[in-house]
Amino acid sequence: MATSVAVEIPVAESVLSRYEVAAQVFHRAVQAGCQDPNVFYLLAMAHKRQGKTADARNALRKIPKPDANVLLQMGLLSLQEQNLSQAEGELQRAWEADKTSYEIAYNLLLTQLTLGKVEACLELLSQTVELAPSQDERRFLTILRSLLRASQKEGCHRPDLLLAELTPADEQRLLKVVRSLGQLDTVHTLLKALADARPRSPAVRDGYV
Repeated sequence: MATSVAVEIPVAESVLSRYEVAAQVFHRAVQAGCQDPNVFYLLAMAHKRQGKTADARNALRKIPKPDANVLLQMGLLSLQEQNLSQAEGELQRAWEADKTSYEIAYNLLLTQLTLGKVEACLELLSQTVELAPSQDERRFLTILRSLLRASQKEGCHRPDLLLAELTPADEQRLLKVVRSLGQLDTVHTLLKALADARPRSPAVRDGYV
């Protein structure tokens, strides 16, 4: 008589991402009574990597004396949540805490630009240009400043040579940044200024239309 052999069927196990594992480890540390700000920060970053912005924010709020980097992360979370006004406030606080951070300045700049605060952007750009980590980045910020000035009424009648002589790479990056702002009025104003400065550019014309 043939002997039946039991075949073990493997059971699929859930595979946790390294961020989920990290979050569990840091969460257990907090539950055990750990109040180290670094643990709260790492827990927040683990949640952020998983897209859990609310959990990440809750962890950051438990840090008693948030420094500029903690405020920056809170601002970035608000941007993910499309809460621009709150993001601006958090990034402004981060900037006041550390005016040597290019990342803070750049994110604050784009947030204010999305909100249509051109004057505030121009004021901040002067400092952001000085913090730029490379010559290419400094050049781009200078181009962006020219576009903002051209978008203002008093600059509309004066051709901007820098905008007129953009390289294809400069033009594509500028268009990408403007399109990413997400606020139709702001995007329209900037694209109109760019179209006026570069009437022969097919890419600019198509973007404006």
